[in-house]
Amino acid sequence: MAILSDRDIVESMMTGYIGISDYHERGLTPNGYDLRIAEIQVRGDPEVKREGTVTIPPRTMFYVSTIERVRFPSDICAQLWLRTTWIRKGIIGAFGKIDAGFEGTLTLGAYNATDDPVEIPIGERFCQMVFESLNSESMQDYAKRSGNYQGQTGITLTPRKQRIGRSIMLPVVHGGVTACYNPRRNTCPAGSGPVVRRQRTQVLSGRQPREPGRRVIRCLHTLSAAVRRAVSG
Repeated sequence: MAILSDRDIVESMMTGYIGISDYHERGLTPNGYDLRIAEIQVRGDPEVKREGTVTIPPRTMFYVSTIERVRFPSDICAQLWLRTTWIRKGIIGAFGKIDAGFEGTLTLGAYNATDDPVEIPIGERFCQMVFESLNSESMQDYAKRSGNYQGQTGITLTPRKQRIGRSIMLPVVHGGVTACYNPRRNTCPAGSGPVVRRQRTQVLSGRQPREPGRRVIRCLHTLSAAVRRAVSG
């Protein structure tokens, strides 16, 4: 394993081997690249700040999303190090490694460990990204192993699979009752579960549903299988 120099980083970008969108010459370091702040969200405050200077209250956690969007091949990963500028102001952060094969912006968590507010301007450099080459290409990169945050944009706190499961809730009308059907879990709220179970029996036996409502649920059951395959894949 070796660390990429500034020369290695530039050459890899020129050949398209690695990707850094919105690249800024000032961000290049002798052995890495400084990522800049696009968004800040203070924990407990639903508003995401995208301009100006953000004041982080004392003893408070906050989240940062990067301006740069990065793209890694299957044999390059990276470390993330908080810039000492912020460490001297009392900001602390423990960042994970960027896995080989990752693509997207980065969401970083940090904490104001002081008893005083700290001001952080949007657009300022926040942490250094240090590229590392693997001894060999990974058998399965990040996208294939978990990919929970693959392709993310902006501050993202929920894994991709969980976001998909929450986002797909379809209205089903049966017997004059409307319920929400989740094809990821193949479940409905209490009271409509038996309808789905009966429909499964009909699908297995090859019999056609007798009621329009059951025909809808049969279609949703098929959709559920397709969604589960897409999520697991």
